[in-house]
Amino acid sequence: MVLSKHAFSRRAVAIGLAATAALAALPLHGQAQSGSKAALKDVRLGVFPITDAAVPLLGLDRGIFEKHGINLLPTTLSTASIVQSTTSGQVDLALNSLQHSVSAASAGLPLSVVAGLSVWAKGAAGADPDGLIVLKGGPKTGADFNGKTIAVVALNSADELAARVTIDRHGGDANSLKFTVLPAAAMKGALQNGDVQGAVIHDPFYRSFMATGEFAAPLGNPNFQAFADLPRLVVISSKDFAGAHQPELRAFQAAMQESIDLALSDPDAVAATLVKWFKTPEADAKSSTLPKLRATVTVEQVAAVEKLSQDYKFIKGDVDPAALVFQ
Repeated sequence: MVLSKHAFSRRAVAIGLAATAALAALPLHGQAQSGSKAALKDVRLGVFPITDAAVPLLGLDRGIFEKHGINLLPTTLSTASIVQSTTSGQVDLALNSLQHSVSAASAGLPLSVVAGLSVWAKGAAGADPDGLIVLKGGPKTGADFNGKTIAVVALNSADELAARVTIDRHGGDANSLKFTVLPAAAMKGALQNGDVQGAVIHDPFYRSFMATGEFAAPLGNPNFQAFADLPRLVVISSKDFAGAHQPELRAFQAAMQESIDLALSDPDAVAATLVKWFKTPEADAKSSTLPKLRATVTVEQVAAVEKLSQDYKFIKGDVDPAALVFQ
């Protein structure tokens, strides 16, 4: 189904809730069992298969969260269910894009951004971890995308907004675009079959798809262009959880910073973590690019994302950046 509504609507919330019910969160392979370490505080973290997510999982494997008093319990979520799983209490924390978090908050959903993880910028390796890809011989300019369908992992997401901004800046018409939701792994076939004419894709899938020689990224990385050096993935919680668990969140923030430092010092361990936790093929994991990492999120950064979202009518209500950021 192709949808192009911008606002984080009640219908989108309903769809996410349905996805949550249909696809119950699954414990990841190798997780510590809740209650197995009585002195630690259980914290359920929702994640999804993307290179950035390897960072907290690596920290878990190396005992960093345990050192900070946290028994981290990772759970896989579909991208459509992240916000609903968090606000309903199915998980305590979850990885989410900052743009999608701002959009949800503008719809009145009670969220807090409690930590940063990554930034829309190239990491230490200097390679792109994402792109708006097409079949070779497909659209080359912004205008070529007019009227076309682009696959994203979630509607009203950072990927959708970035694609609209980038195509506009390259001479196209963002209002003519259509978007459809697909899992990242299904985007390759959808492009090959002509079901979509573009897809915003991230590692570990991006490098794998590009390595086949079938695809091109004529407009480059749309997220880098739209959100240059702004937060990419952040960690969110419900307002209630943030208010009731401030000590645990302070400990989580410290553990995230240590996990980031470890990931930057040992990129081979990041690849191994992708293989272990997400069953990513080893070759794909090793070729994946880790984006720039940053554990903090500022009120000014949230305000910048809010403004861009308002400019493209992705949000209808106002967001108080100071109230959204856990401090």
